[in-house]
Amino acid sequence: MAHSTRFKRALSFKSILSYVLLTCVAFFVVGTIHWPLVGDASLMHYVVFLMQHGRSPYRDIVDMNMPGSYLVEWAQMHAFGSGALGLRLFDLSLMGVAAGAMVAIAWPQDWFAGVYAAALLLLIHGRDGVDQMAERDLTMTVLLLVGYAFLFHALRKQTENPRGLPVRISGWAMALSGACFGMAATLKPTVAPLEFVLLALLAWQSKKNRQPRSTPVATLIVSSLAGFAVPCAIALFFLAREHALHAFWRILTGLVPYHASIGRLPIRYFLRYSLQPGFVWLALLCLWIAAARKDWRSNESVALWIGFAFGMASLVAQGKGYPYHRYPSEAFLLLLAGLNFTAALQRPGLLRVAGMLGLCFGVLLLAPVSTAKTLHYDWQNQEFITLLQGDLNALGGAKLSGRVQCLDTTAGCINTLYQMRLVQDTGFLYDCYFFAPQPSPVQTALREQFWRDIQNKPPEVFVVTNQMCVSPASNYRKLDAWPQLQHYLDANYSLYAQRTALRPVAWWSHSRPPFGYRIYTRK
Repeated sequence: MAHSTRFKRALSFKSILSYVLLTCVAFFVVGTIHWPLVGDASLMHYVVFLMQHGRSPYRDIVDMNMPGSYLVEWAQMHAFGSGALGLRLFDLSLMGVAAGAMVAIAWPQDWFAGVYAAALLLLIHGRDGVDQMAERDLTMTVLLLVGYAFLFHALRKQTENPRGLPVRISGWAMALSGACFGMAATLKPTVAPLEFVLLALLAWQSKKNRQPRSTPVATLIVSSLAGFAVPCAIALFFLAREHALHAFWRILTGLVPYHASIGRLPIRYFLRYSLQPGFVWLALLCLWIAAARKDWRSNESVALWIGFAFGMASLVAQGKGYPYHRYPSEAFLLLLAGLNFTAALQRPGLLRVAGMLGLCFGVLLLAPVSTAKTLHYDWQNQEFITLLQGDLNALGGAKLSGRVQCLDTTAGCINTLYQMRLVQDTGFLYDCYFFAPQPSPVQTALREQFWRDIQNKPPEVFVVTNQMCVSPASNYRKLDAWPQLQHYLDANYSLYAQRTALRPVAWWSHSRPPFGYRIYTRK
């Protein structure tokens, strides 16, 4: 009778919390549906746009992103549309898939754990800012969650019916799991070892338990590896079709390590400022409950903790502390927290209190605060793009296609070209590699390539933003780092306009001063 009463109270408590979460999610969706296309997503859209105009990735377009990023972006643009609304729908769809995977993972224990984790992941993702939509790490995280859901489904069915389950069911589930991990690896190779660690854990647990299975563990492993190989093969086919295999290898061994070396945070600063507020306490409370329950060493719990560890390793390895780099670790931590907090509700005494505190902290504090911050972002501020569009239209508009070049990283020049559907003169999307304070043979080679390109086909218009690479300062002195280019502009171009937007950019929690730009026209 006591257990039945406790269960009814827990169900009522979780139902109330569910209504709060769903209300926050509803406000979030309605309030953000009109968010604009900005940030890295606009750059990825522009790469696909250049590919549609005959440019080849890595060979003609200088970029450090992996092939899977372009394939996902291409699919998204064709399925949802190439504008801001299409990206917003894709981003929300990603979160919907993540929610389904989290609920599926948590279902045997408590459905609410998945709802709790998914809703908080969505709302924290929104709080990170307007320019964090559909980031590669978010797509990668969703693929990992779906991969885990298929993996757990296959192993659960084996446990429920060790002799009677048809081989094809568990085999297909493992293949789909491997395919999700493989696709995630084509976005960020740092997660590729996760597949092999989980399969090694499966083999070790099978040998340790010596349980009979209708499908031998070797068959499960082979099925997963076969699924993992499919997205990798598709990526290689894509590169071969674009005649970019050699160029990709050059980027992978040169530009990618150089990009990773730029703007790395000191470890003390990184650990202090790159973690989401409140997550340290959630992690500590979750760890304490998991240890007190004495069942944290179950196969699924170990696998989820491994996922969290890989997320943290990816965050530290990338070393830049961008909000979207946290998504893998946040997703697995939230799922583990939801599972442990809901399980603690069924325990007496201090454990139940700790579980209630963890759930209330997430639902009654993190969720409403994240929603409120998200709804107050000034997403309508597109002043930089509006100003630059006006100037480029005055200089010829559509006639500038193939004759304009940006010297910018993320201030908005490339986004403006995408909005106007203008092809850039060269395939260089970022100027950060030219002006980064870390000298390198890679930097020298990129400068030489860019110099050859503009000598062979000089742009009619240069747009130079005042965004400084890996620096919060904004000025045009970045050109001092490459005097040869500065002298070239002075000798061959005239300053047409210099403008700075007026309104601060409030796309995230801390607004920043607006960027400006200079336009140079060929003499």
